[in-house]
This record gives sequence, structure tokens and C-alpha cells, in this order.
Amino acid sequence: MTSRFYVAFVLLAALLGSPAAAYKPLCKDSAGRLVQCAGTLDNTHAPAAPVMSGANITSGTIGAGSITGGSANRIMIDGGTTATWSNTIVGATISCASNTCTNLPASALSGTVGVGNGGTGKNTWTVGSIPVASGVTTIAEIAPGTAGHVLTANGAGVAPSWQAPSVATNSTSSLSSSQYNISATDLYEDIGLSVTLPAAGTYRVWVNLTVGGRITASPNGVITFKLYNSTDAADVSNSERTAPWITQNSVGIVDNVAFEETITVAASKTIKVYAKKNSGPTWTDAYISSGTDARSRIGYVKY
Repeated sequence: MTSRFYVAFVLLAALLGSPAAAYKPLCKDSAGRLVQCAGTLDNTHAPAAPVMSGANITSGTIGAGSITGGSANRIMIDGGTTATWSNTIVGATISCASNTCTNLPASALSGTVGVGNGGTGKNTWTVGSIPVASGVTTIAEIAPGTAGHVLTANGAGVAPSWQAPSVATNSTSSLSSSQYNISATDLYEDIGLSVTLPAAGTYRVWVNLTVGGRITASPNGVITFKLYNSTDAADVSNSERTAPWITQNSVGIVDNVAFEETITVAASKTIKVYAKKNSGPTWTDAYISSGTDARSRIGYVKY
């Protein structure tokens, strides 16, 4: 095989008009490599391993089985001048719109995350505002309120809002005279003690009275009181109270009567105290007194 190749090479050199001695034929060495030879095997001019620059490769296909790396689950990373195998990508942008992203920490997110994906749909907030569900798929914010106001529920389906806190207000008044004498029997009369509830709302109205009475003949004597809404010309429901019964003839009795009622009104109303004495006994005295030693008063507290 080698001899025939050599002869062919010499003949080719002769045809080209060059001395045969100027050329050395190619021979195959014991490792199967092509080397220059001069009649006898001579591989001193053959490189130990061929080197090919990547700049000279313009196209081609390399099988996946021919690419080897370091550890498993690595990808080739372009370092700018050289490529390395790594399991960490730095500085690259990966679109989660085109790829499935899992185990992504919130710190790695950018842009606005919609409510449907667990976000708020907002990328800016007012300092001091409060996030609130404005719909089943939307989130808004409650703007900061006035200093001292409190967040107040406004019912189902309505966002809460800042409101001025409920502050208790109150007012009192005393009996208009030092003593009021009850004249009629079994008939309520205005004793001159009242208070005006200034506006719509719920009030706790209280009454404190100094009551005196004397009878000279049986049966027992009793003085009864009630609250009367003079604005609406109507009794305050279930407000009736009695003073202690007078059971002994010709013995004067003085006692304190205190009671209160919760009253809800839609507008300003005037509440008065009415009183009556029962028929049957002979009354010597039946009165409500008010002085420096014992005041008869009415008042309210609104929350």
C-alpha cells in the first residue's frame, strides 16, 4: 500500500515537472495517523494532537453525547471570553411569560403583581394609607384621615372610613322652684323639671328627686312619676316610677327617687318629669323639693 502510494506520488511529481526529491509522500504511522515520510516511516513532523481554533468553525453539528461538563444539572454560561459550566445564572433576563417560573422569591419580582396572582395591582401607595378590598378582584386604599379620627365600619359591602370619635355629651337642669306641690289626684302634671335632647341620637336620661308626703286618713298614699316627651306629646314608654308608699297617718315622709331611661330620638326633643298622687287617702302634703341640701335634677348623657 505504501509503495504504491509512493510510486504514484513520484509519477505525479514528474508530471508536474518538479524533482521527486523535493517532495515527501504521506505515510500512515503505527497509530493510524498520516505523517510525512521519505521512503521509511518518519513521524517526527506530525503533531502529537491536532488543535483547531474555534474562530475557524463556521458551521457544523456536534452531538449532545460529545459534549461533556463537570457536575450534573449544569448549563453553559458565557463569561464574555470563556464559557463555564454553572448551576447559577447571573445577569440574565428570563421571561416568565414564556417560561414556567417556580419557587420564585418575592424579592426577585419586578413590575406590578395583579390581585389574581396574590398582589395588590398597585405599584405606589400613599404614606399612611390602608389597603382595602374595593371589589372582589380589586384593592384600593383608604387615605389617611384627620388626626384623632377613628376607623369606622360602614356596613357590609362598604369600605370603612375615618370618622370623628363618639364623644359623650351631657346636660343637666334643676327643679325650677324650691318646691313643687302636687295638686291633682290620679292625673299627671308637669312639675317644672325638664331637659332638651339637642339632636338625633340615643341618650341615657336620668332623674333624681327629693319627694315628701303626708296623709291623715287611709288607704296608703303613693306618688307616681313618669317621663313625658312634650315635643311629640307622648309618654316615654315604661318610664313610670313610684316613691315609697306612705302607710302611716299624720306621719310626714321624705325620700329620694332616682331612675333613668334610654331614649332614642330622630331630632331634638324636650323631656319633662310628670307626677301624680293617688286618690283615696286624705293628703296633707305631696311635693318635690330642691335646695342646697337636696337637689331635684334631670340630665342626660349622649354617647
